[in-house]
Amino acid sequence: MPGLSKAELHSRIIAVLGEEVAAHGDREEVPFRLEVRGLIPLAVWAFTITSPPGGRHPLESKIQLMVPGQGRDERGSLRSADPDLFPILIGVKPDEDLFVLWDAWKHEGFAFSKNVQVRAQPLIDAQTFGIGEATRRLANGHEVVLAARGADLREALRRRIMGGS
Repeated sequence: MPGLSKAELHSRIIAVLGEEVAAHGDREEVPFRLEVRGLIPLAVWAFTITSPPGGRHPLESKIQLMVPGQGRDERGSLRSADPDLFPILIGVKPDEDLFVLWDAWKHEGFAFSKNVQVRAQPLIDAQTFGIGEATRRLANGHEVVLAARGADLREALRRRIMGGS
């Protein structure tokens, strides 16, 4: 399935959060401003999750980081012009009701089209229990990855803001 437009990604997030959405910005904007009841305002960086074919588990997936205005030879950033917004790096799996949250601050100064991955187990756990969690080891420390069904996305956002579980 081809990648979704930013407006489509943001619309899916709004749709699954439903009445929990207190306010939001223009669906075309990147980052996307989102206010969820009971949470601090968010700067959402949304990407389509893909599962490339190969020797891996079919659920093992990734997003590719590219931000507006980033050239192939330029480093990207997930910082918002508004420092009062909490950065959220989220992947939307278009053919399933699954969302993945990574630690946005762990992916600063990234190369054009950088892969950010999620293994199969947190996605399986999310399908089964609502939310799945895994820890990834990165060059700049550990990262907690959260996967959630749409009905559990608000709780996953709360956990992401709180630093993981």
